Amino acid sequence: MPADHPPVLQGRPWADTHAPQPAEANPAPSPQTTLRGALTLDPKLADKVKPGAVIFLAARAAQNGAPVGPPLAVKRLVAASWPLPFELSAADAMMPGLSLQGQVIITARVDQDEDAMTKSPGDIEGVSVPLSVPNPSVQLVLDKVRTEAAGGPSPAGMGAGMGGGMGATHSPH
Repeated sequence: MPADHPPVLQGRPWADTHAPQPAEANPAPSPQTTLRGALTLDPKLADKVKPGAVIFLAARAAQNGAPVGPPLAVKRLVAASWPLPFELSAADAMMPGLSLQGQVIITARVDQDEDAMTKSPGDIEGVSVPLSVPNPSVQLVLDKVRTEAAGGPSPAGMGAGMGGGMGATHSPH
């Protein structure tokens, strides 16, 4: 590392930066900050989603009926049978300091390339109405087929097959 690099990281092997975080970093889910529910797939799209397909679930703050800011909580799910139960809580926080509270909008996407950073034509998506946290009975229908690409590929080591993307923390160095 350069001589002017912060001393906190000097002399530490790269692998140490990926050591499990203390329990406080991922607090136990609290009923006051938990969203529970189920994803359902529109029957018209049933033939487009195979068992084992990757689904990215995210909650963002809601303002004036639209999602704003970074994801507050994220989860990577695997399609099995429908309805697919889920739970989002503080344990799924995208970044330290973000909390799952107030009004949120949940999005879910069956992602063909398994890269959370890209949205490809053909991905199946669903978006909730604004919801209050906590909510024990969220029902989200995946009923739209994406027609345009968005986003860019994840940096090396964060994409498909690595369990990376949403909610993963990887250092490029």
